[in-house]
Amino acid sequence: MKNLKQNKGFTLVEIILAMAILGIILVAFLSAFSGGFINIITMGNKSKAVAEAQAVIDFMYTEGIDEAVLTSTFDIEGEVSYSALETSPYNPAKPIYYGVESETIGTTPPDIVTAQKVKVLVYYQNGKQYVTLTALIP
Repeated sequence: MKNLKQNKGFTLVEIILAMAILGIILVAFLSAFSGGFINIITMGNKSKAVAEAQAVIDFMYTEGIDEAVLTSTFDIEGEVSYSALETSPYNPAKPIYYGVESETIGTTPPDIVTAQKVKVLVYYQNGKQYVTLTALIP
């Protein structure tokens, strides 16, 4: 006669406990990945903003600083007084802001150079954050 009471397999309590442990591990694992994806998207937007600022500085370097493109002047964090470009050479639909200051470099007469210190400000993340780029344009 065969023994009908052979203990093979897992009990219901063991299966529920294993599923609970697996669930806890998966939640921790997925939350770490979702934070990483958010950072990747944010840094991608920041990189685009830096590229736009660099494009404006390159445009000003090659074409010159044209006062006719100014639309308004404002002050951010007590720094440079910024002016708005009517259109950006990189992205015409997005306003770009820049400030220009005259700066003298060098102390002795043959080394003295006067240049324009240009500070470009570009917003990203729907206007919540911004990047600034500063360059000297002779």
